[in-house]
Amino acid sequence: MPERTFTIPRVLFARLSAELYVRRFWWLLLPWPLLAIGMLAMTRDRNMIALAFVVGLWPTTIPLRAYLFTSKTARLFQQPTFVTTDQDHVYFHGQDGTGLKVSKDRISGRQRLHGYLALIVGHMNFAFIPESAAPEELLKG
Repeated sequence: MPERTFTIPRVLFARLSAELYVRRFWWLLLPWPLLAIGMLAMTRDRNMIALAFVVGLWPTTIPLRAYLFTSKTARLFQQPTFVTTDQDHVYFHGQDGTGLKVSKDRISGRQRLHGYLALIVGHMNFAFIPESAAPEELLKG
């Protein structure tokens, strides 16, 4: 089967990463705004109020942090890329000769998200493949 090339714009890669992060770790993000509300209800001190706003707004920084932290990986996907697999690895081949090699042993999960297959590598690293360009082996796995 011929490889199907794809590109993923940097902003879309960051948005998918941020959404997947929130979906996986919502239970860690929920307490911060609740803590901030409690802090605001219990204090009149200006420093504590400022701290409450920082604590409460921290989860809203996830999209910006995703944009910044995914810049190196997203660079590969901004150019035409195709995916191949063998028994032990998934390879992402960039048009300019760059690439990414992911050991299948390190893939801790797969999730479908807005027409993309997300490969979850470890706890915090993600690789996205449009479902239309994903090898059958990855879609079934």
